[in-house]
Amino acid sequence: MGDMLANIAVNAASNYNNLDKKMQKLKRKLEHLNSQEADTVDRLRVEERDPQKKRKGVVQYWLNEVASKKNEFESLETEVNQNCRSIWRVNLAKRADEMIKEVTELIDQGTFSEGVVLDISETMEEKFVTAEWKGHTFKENFQTIWTCLLDNEVFRIGVYGMGGVGKTTLAQCIYNKLKNETSFCGNILWIVVSQDLNIHKLQNDIGKALNLDLSHEDDEHKRAAKLAWALKRKKRFVLMLDDVWTPFSLQKIGISPPLYGSKMIVISRSLEVCRKMKCQRYLKVEVLSDEEAWNLFMNKLSCGKRLPPKVEEIAREVVKRCAGLPLAIITMAGSLRGVVDIHDWRDALEELKESCVG
Repeated sequence: MGDMLANIAVNAASNYNNLDKKMQKLKRKLEHLNSQEADTVDRLRVEERDPQKKRKGVVQYWLNEVASKKNEFESLETEVNQNCRSIWRVNLAKRADEMIKEVTELIDQGTFSEGVVLDISETMEEKFVTAEWKGHTFKENFQTIWTCLLDNEVFRIGVYGMGGVGKTTLAQCIYNKLKNETSFCGNILWIVVSQDLNIHKLQNDIGKALNLDLSHEDDEHKRAAKLAWALKRKKRFVLMLDDVWTPFSLQKIGISPPLYGSKMIVISRSLEVCRKMKCQRYLKVEVLSDEEAWNLFMNKLSCGKRLPPKVEEIAREVVKRCAGLPLAIITMAGSLRGVVDIHDWRDALEELKESCVG
């Protein structure tokens, strides 16, 4: 007990006596950081002259952190100059130590070896073509996922629901919006897993999305190590895994434990799969309400034009048979677009009834 108290006393005395030296060291570190910031701003000024370029989100985030750290230093320096009591100097010395570490990390992060801007034209080309009609339920689901993406405590999001309910379309719209955001530096990876899970193929697909060639490496563990390294270099990214039928080990693929700034969205028919993939938030995509189902059908069928009363009666039965599934509704509307003969409508309804029974 005596030794422990003695050590505490020695450390406190050291902090008291070395505060000025620590402040000088911190000041030198900040001068280095200021120079690095000026170089980065100059690089951005040159690069952003090209209208097809935009700064990476990670670069803007770094600049914001630098500005915040400089303000923090000014506040600390003022406190050091105003306080001479030993207990205050001990606490201030500890804060100076913490800030030295933080500034050193910012210096390390500010190299931007992969560049400070994104090519907007390349980013735009990768967008999905999605359905134009988006009802109230869709917008609610979209906002739920978007809120999770903005939550720094959420790294993995599970989106589940029965086949044809619109999970992939919803996720593709999220993907398109993310492509316009700077938060993840354009690092949005869309990977289709499918029912036949193949680790080797999955690694190849992720590698291709990262511009990483794995064709010359057969060892699964080495391939995983290379993928983990490539993802870590991205720092901020969103990995979207569509059509996941079976849970699998992320580390086996090369996806390390969640990194700060990284997100993963798992799209599956099964809540259990999302749970076993260690998702922290879940969104069940439900079937459409009767009203939304009818509005979607009419939007795809005739852009809102009214149907003759007898045809509308059959059409409503067709929509009812589609059970609120957007994919089924859009398919039926497409097949019946331009059909005017009521007998053809009746035939279509009978065929739909038979297929539902089958």
